[in-house]
Amino acid sequence: TRSIQDMELVLQVLTNATPVSRTTSKLKIAYTLSWAGIRADERSEASILKFIEKVRSAGHDLMRLEPEIDFDQCLKTWGVILGYEYKMMIPPPFKYRPLIDIFNYFFNTRRFQNGPFKDAFQEGLLADKTKYESALKNGEALREVYHQTFKNYDLWLTPVSASAAIPHQKTGMLQSLRGAAVDYATYLGGFLTSTALLHHPILSAPIETDDSGHPIGVQLHGKAGQDWQLLSNCSMLNDFFWRIAPVAP
Repeated sequence: TRSIQDMELVLQVLTNATPVSRTTSKLKIAYTLSWAGIRADERSEASILKFIEKVRSAGHDLMRLEPEIDFDQCLKTWGVILGYEYKMMIPPPFKYRPLIDIFNYFFNTRRFQNGPFKDAFQEGLLADKTKYESALKNGEALREVYHQTFKNYDLWLTPVSASAAIPHQKTGMLQSLRGAAVDYATYLGGFLTSTALLHHPILSAPIETDDSGHPIGVQLHGKAGQDWQLLSNCSMLNDFFWRIAPVAP
């Protein structure tokens, strides 16, 4: 969508519910800029810090927080769940070895090369039901950690990815980040896949563009089941988002 108002309209149609009224004039926002070995590049991090200062200058409370969430475990658990559930959609002959190994090679290993995402998804593809059910329980425990960590905050702010949006390219190409080669999935999904497990609504918003005109964004995380409240809180930051030019009719 092009605005939070558009999101409210879509959510209203989907849920047949009315938006929540704003309950505060000042937000309490935690922010985290890196975890599990992934950190945004210099240009993106500078843009995010500038955005944070603008929001702070508007009177909102912002606090840098290193949450006690095991993001490596979040990714591994999410990968097992995703891989196993994906396997359930594959035609029966391909669910079993050696055909599942062939599928994994072409769909996963060959595309994503190396990295924690590839390993986690592979573990799920090869997992049995017992391991899947254990991952579901682990997910519940990790979600409770998230809830307890952020129950006193209105929003949690994180990067969307390690950089601005990248030009379209072949899946799996190595990316350069702060002078090091980083696998494709970690570069683009390092800030996404770990939090996908936590089952809370997230608004992704552009805040600036890089020198090539590609958007740099932030994720604004809410609380589980509070989609309307997330939109209401984010609407208070609307003036600080990058404006997308309207398309001529």
